[in-house]
Amino acid sequence: MKPLKTKICLSALGALVLFSGCRGWESQEPPVHLNQNMDTQPKLKPYRNNDFFADGRAMRTPPEGTVAQGKLKADDHFYQGKANGELVDAFPATLPLTEGLVNRGQERYNIYCTPCHGKAGDGQGLVSKRLPVQAPTFHSKYLYGQKLGHFYDVISNGVRSMPAYAHQIPEDDRWAIVAYVRALQLSQNPKAFDEPGDEEQANAVELSPAALKGKEIYASKTCNACHSLDGSKLVGPSFKGLYGRKEKLTDGKEITADDAYIKNSILKPNDQVVEGYAPAMPSFAEGPLKLSDEDIANMIEFIKTLK
Repeated sequence: MKPLKTKICLSALGALVLFSGCRGWESQEPPVHLNQNMDTQPKLKPYRNNDFFADGRAMRTPPEGTVAQGKLKADDHFYQGKANGELVDAFPATLPLTEGLVNRGQERYNIYCTPCHGKAGDGQGLVSKRLPVQAPTFHSKYLYGQKLGHFYDVISNGVRSMPAYAHQIPEDDRWAIVAYVRALQLSQNPKAFDEPGDEEQANAVELSPAALKGKEIYASKTCNACHSLDGSKLVGPSFKGLYGRKEKLTDGKEITADDAYIKNSILKPNDQVVEGYAPAMPSFAEGPLKLSDEDIANMIEFIKTLK
């Protein structure tokens, strides 16, 4: 029996030495795959070539007019924050406002929004403080007046220096963040969405035709995104009380905000930048933003009314 055991041991040892010696050998033959286990399948992986099709591509373009399952997104209210092309001011019927939605929004807001907008929504996040153009505060008359769809649209598509978050935040979480932003606004100003009182209505200034046109331009050219009307600081100085006010510039000089200065700031915004603000305003001298001399004069008349 002993010789037999010896032969077996020697055979096993020889086989072990033989097979271990094969490690690292190059071969043009495919490796031996004893257990296929569905690892090798007759399928085409992305970006592989395929001789079956005339263009040699394995990946195929979807037939014209088709939509992938689950990608139709026909509900404009839920997926775009709009209805009939206009921004909505209500939550989707499929996602009603609940405490759970607000809590989810707080969680997502803390992850994606606080670095720039701050935990209180005041635009004083750690990243924002280091940016040439700081994030705006949510606690301004301008943003109090924006519809829910506006916030959803900005999260989805971005605005100015803020990037789009559509690829990072799914639609239901975007609405959750919108809900939490509204909660933040109310937490800092419980009367933010109250109707104007009798005194405020009595003090309202009746605008001339020129000033009314200037007000329309202020909205249509999105000046309201950077310049508030209530004195709050956004990306640029507030228009409230601007006309006739003395401003210190970044070069240390002091100017008076008169017709000439305002016109020059609209056409050549980087010539005379107010101290404490970044040179982030685009020129309205040419291109799609171009304003005529009449448009600028109307804007100035509107600014004059903002005492």
